[in-house]
Amino acid sequence: MDLGFVCQCDAINCTYNLEQQCDAGAIKVTFENKLAECYTYTQEPEKVKQVEIEVGEVSQCDVIDCTYNHGQKCMAETINVTYLDNVARCVTYSL
Repeated sequence: MDLGFVCQCDAINCTYNLEQQCDAGAIKVTFENKLAECYTYTQEPEKVKQVEIEVGEVSQCDVIDCTYNHGQKCMAETINVTYLDNVARCVTYSL
């Protein structure tokens, strides 16, 4: 089973964001405040940039009412994460 991966992340102040790509390796999406949020988001000061980007996969998704959620696995081919109102959000989330 292939997991969805993060094709673009606009949370540029996240420690795992490298040129709008997620290099976390794996992320967790959770449902907080009626929004699908990237639980892995971590705000940190400037970091040493890695040369190679790892593609961030969705390792677990707790948003059970999402169309792409099957047994807490994200089945979307790709997801987009945006940063709005101090929250990293999964904008691929769909009922």
